[in-house]
Amino acid sequence: MTVEPTASQFSVEVRLVGDDHRPEEVSEYLLADERIELRSNREAEADAEPEVDCIVCTSADAVAAAPDGSVVVAVLTDASDEAVSRAYEAGATAVVPSDETLPDRLAWLSGAGGPAVDGSVDTTDVVSAAAAFGDAACVLDRRWRVVEATDAFAAVVGDVDAPPVGENVWAASPNARATAEQCWQAVMTGDAESFEATLPDGRRVAADAVPLRDGLALRYRDVTERTETEESLDRYERILETIDDGIYILDENFRITEVNEAVVEMTGYDRETLVGSHSTMLADESIIVEASEVIQQILTGEITDGRLDVELETADGSTIPVETRFSALSFSDGTHGSVGVIRDISDRKRYERTLTALNSSAHELFESQTKPAVGETVLGTATEILELESVVVYLYDEEASRLRPVAWEGEGEPPSIGPGDGALWRCFAESESVYLGTDVTTLDRWDELTPADPADAAAENIAIPLGTHGVLATSSSGEDSPRGQSTLTHLLAANAEAALDRVARSLELERRRGELARRNEELTNLNRFNELLREVNRVLVESDSREEIERAVCERLVDGPSMRSRGSARTTA
Repeated sequence: MTVEPTASQFSVEVRLVGDDHRPEEVSEYLLADERIELRSNREAEADAEPEVDCIVCTSADAVAAAPDGSVVVAVLTDASDEAVSRAYEAGATAVVPSDETLPDRLAWLSGAGGPAVDGSVDTTDVVSAAAAFGDAACVLDRRWRVVEATDAFAAVVGDVDAPPVGENVWAASPNARATAEQCWQAVMTGDAESFEATLPDGRRVAADAVPLRDGLALRYRDVTERTETEESLDRYERILETIDDGIYILDENFRITEVNEAVVEMTGYDRETLVGSHSTMLADESIIVEASEVIQQILTGEITDGRLDVELETADGSTIPVETRFSALSFSDGTHGSVGVIRDISDRKRYERTLTALNSSAHELFESQTKPAVGETVLGTATEILELESVVVYLYDEEASRLRPVAWEGEGEPPSIGPGDGALWRCFAESESVYLGTDVTTLDRWDELTPADPADAAAENIAIPLGTHGVLATSSSGEDSPRGQSTLTHLLAANAEAALDRVARSLELERRRGELARRNEELTNLNRFNELLREVNRVLVESDSREEIERAVCERLVDGPSMRSRGSARTTA
């Protein structure tokens, strides 16, 4: 390979042409370097055949007007792919940025500059060695023309049918332009560059750019599949590290080989302590035995995965209730292990306990005999089981047409609630739950409570109607509240309404029983009087004298059941 001849081995003659303000900006970089001899357009026009080492153009049109065979460098205002392609189509040797590296680039292109490199490398050997390994490689001269290339070069670059020998590689292959700047770095520093780049068509290549005395050796390897795999793994690892559930991998001996950050946070152990330790560090031996049996069922195809509830042992000696779902995992060495997910179910367990306690309290509610007794039971359940801080149970007083508090917990004493008294009366009147604002804290001002937007209100601050009986109003800071607080509070209110309905039915039944007893007594008395009248009539018919009639009637009246009943009633009164 030979060096392109230049006008001078010690300086670079440059002509700067363009049709905008860019020549002035570019000339500042050129005049700042003593190697550059800048010829003006006027001098060029006076010379019929100007001989310069490089022509620097600031537009694609200026590139097109340059003499054939010249080293033409385009420094463009518009560096878009379309503008760069137009410049190469017009005959540019290179398209470079306007910066302090411009003189070095021109010096290298002209052969008057560049770092010292090993000149003993035979370019034919470079291409032959690359071809033997099936690599895509080429050798470029100082004008970025392809001197030699392997057959695989065209396939890897992807946008040429055959190796473009003799052509400018950047002009022939837009895909190859993605690596141009790294190639410039190699020839300007004299050091080989190894890098990866994404081609315009989306493929990923690994490249090596090795500077030669009179050019550059460039090798490409398509690493798209490997890169996609690595990126997928990276995304997968990021997902694993950001999800709340713990992820773990165990080998066939149930030793921990991998954990994500969630497991570290759950257990309190650092990752280095966990990895390599036996899983009995975190779970009882009986759980390991049970998990082993499940793994065997998975391996034999009886089931696809397993699920166990486990008390996870932490670094501070406490335990956390967790659910683990797992499956068998085969390794490349033929062994198998397991991969699983751990989910903290503390909230779920607490919810289940709360729900169980709530159901138990329902039995006590339905045993209450009066409405105030129901209110007291509701209060106890709300504060002790649901852990609500402020609770008031209101019952409706029909005579006063007001809601009166019958049981409460909190600071202050709640007032009765009448028509128009804020959110609590609205809840009762409209028979709909109302979320409460938190600007009023003491119970003695709860008649001033206002409705709140459900989207912004806490689930603990709510008024729930108890049918036609009253209202359950609650408020709490929300700290350490049970999971599903709103659902649990509504369930308590539903139980309370049902208990109040039962009490109301019992009272109504008792009233009806009293009414029926009274009516039965009246009917019995009526029957007795009728019997007495019939007896008296019979005596009147059968008696012969007035004295006999008077005596018989008096006897009947004194001895009759009706008189005995009246006498008894008077005695009782």
